[in-house]
Amino acid sequence: MKKISPVCANTVVSSDPHVWKPANFEDFLIELEHIIVACSGQKPLFRGHAESKWLLESTFVRNCKKILIDLEPHTIPSDEVRGSVEYHQAIFGLLLLKYDVLVKPSQELKILERNQGIDALFELMKRLQQYPEEDRCALKGTFFLDWTKKKNVGLYFANFDANRGYIKIRKNEGALFICDQTANRKTFMRRNGEPIRVQEIIDRMIKAQNETRPFGCPLLFYPPKQILSIQANRQDAIYWAQMDLRYDLENIWKLKEKDKKEDEYIFIKLILPDRTQKECEDYLNSQSPPITHCHLFPEERN
Repeated sequence: MKKISPVCANTVVSSDPHVWKPANFEDFLIELEHIIVACSGQKPLFRGHAESKWLLESTFVRNCKKILIDLEPHTIPSDEVRGSVEYHQAIFGLLLLKYDVLVKPSQELKILERNQGIDALFELMKRLQQYPEEDRCALKGTFFLDWTKKKNVGLYFANFDANRGYIKIRKNEGALFICDQTANRKTFMRRNGEPIRVQEIIDRMIKAQNETRPFGCPLLFYPPKQILSIQANRQDAIYWAQMDLRYDLENIWKLKEKDKKEDEYIFIKLILPDRTQKECEDYLNSQSPPITHCHLFPEERN
């Protein structure tokens, strides 16, 4: 998206030009449309955080930070830790331990992969993203981050800390991330026009580690052949893979912007002001269809 400034006089831009804080919910909606219009080409993607301090990183990385160095989700490891070979090897080693040893696609998924061309490992990770209660491994999560093509779905998750089985309205400020796919070039891994499978990506990550090369920028996963998921469809889900597990997506994308010659942003983080919880909920309920927990999690039983 073009490098733009807010249109509302009372919107505050922090020392980081990617972070905008509107004064109220009405201004929030105005700024949101302003950002969407600034995105070129493909429609932008959205991700909501019910706690504005949370980093743009996968659940797996959050859990590994807690296990390895006892850090909370909003805390960034020190440069010394993130820059160390030992931390890099440890966190990537845990990912390989989980998905090469402890958790593997079922025989049914492997048959579907052979017969129908789905990506078995992607389907396994997608399932664990949508139904985290099925993740029986102590190392919870995947290296995927859920995003959506629908702004109001992203806004729902900015206003509610919600997942299957529970719903809790945010306590303070939320955040809605808006990412421009066009500005983030070379994010789809393809070979001869066909998507590369998740296992091939992991194999490339292993090779990069062995050769002490960077793992590269986040990759966007949305294979054309997928198993139908009503819940994923309702949420219009699409997944970014966090390639370098040491760095959250904000950090990587800012570095990528510096290397680009174009005068554009990859993302903007729009703060959902505190004390707008009810106003935001009413707005979501007024949509057609209403963006509610029941709508986004249709398989739950009341």
